[in-house]
Amino acid sequence: MKKIIFIFLCVLVVGCGKYNEKDAYNELTKAINDLKSYHLTGELLIYRGEDSYNYDVDVAYKAEDTYRVSLTNKINNHQQIILKNEDGVYVLTPSLNKSFKFQSDWPYNNSQIYLLGMILTDLDKDDERVLETDGDGYVFVSKVNYSTNSDLVKQKVYVDKDLKMTKVEILNKDDNVQMQMNFDKIEYNKDYNDDYFKIENNHLVLKDGILSGTFESKVIVYWTGLLGSEGLTTSWPESGVDCFSHFAVKVISPLIACDSSPFWLEKIKIVMMYM
Repeated sequence: MKKIIFIFLCVLVVGCGKYNEKDAYNELTKAINDLKSYHLTGELLIYRGEDSYNYDVDVAYKAEDTYRVSLTNKINNHQQIILKNEDGVYVLTPSLNKSFKFQSDWPYNNSQIYLLGMILTDLDKDDERVLETDGDGYVFVSKVNYSTNSDLVKQKVYVDKDLKMTKVEILNKDDNVQMQMNFDKIEYNKDYNDDYFKIENNHLVLKDGILSGTFESKVIVYWTGLLGSEGLTTSWPESGVDCFSHFAVKVISPLIACDSSPFWLEKIKIVMMYM
């Protein structure tokens, strides 16, 4: 009889784990919100039907609002860096020796699968989030906000027994995984010099590559083949292609080729992050 009661109590406390749902969420929230900085590395996988695309991910964060995110295609070694510092948000393409400045509220305008704070934000906004067990660890399940792709509706956040994130999955309406971020290493409160987040220290020469202004017009689009094949080439204003509807639907990825720079007569070969 005692054994039966013990098993029943274990089920109530999330599989005899160390935490129940409330305690697990509170501890995870406190750990991340108290961070002054972090560094993480891992692999991002994007699934499109029978195809998958792999990226090495390296993220540096320093409170309150400084980020450096590097994504490198594991097939063609194409690297892209998104940089947010006190001067603004920049997208850097080291192979082209170019940087582009954007008027953007990134990363707060969308869910972000590789940023700890944004993952936590999605958990926090969902009052119906649930906690499941996963071996010795736990899985938080919540809604997400991918405004450019309404088919992405849910995230599963895997944490180990010490509540450190190990993996995040983004699922569609059919409960199929569309993106997966595997964390290889997460280092809390890493010591960063402010210079680490400056453009001039990220392998770019600043001469004629910086574009600034509001980026709300129709666009010139040239997909450079980052996702493995040729893409769409158009020119503004003749085509009237809208980056965040027409083209994003074609690519359906956190990486697209899109630029609405003032130099609209050129075919600009740039790959930028979803902004």
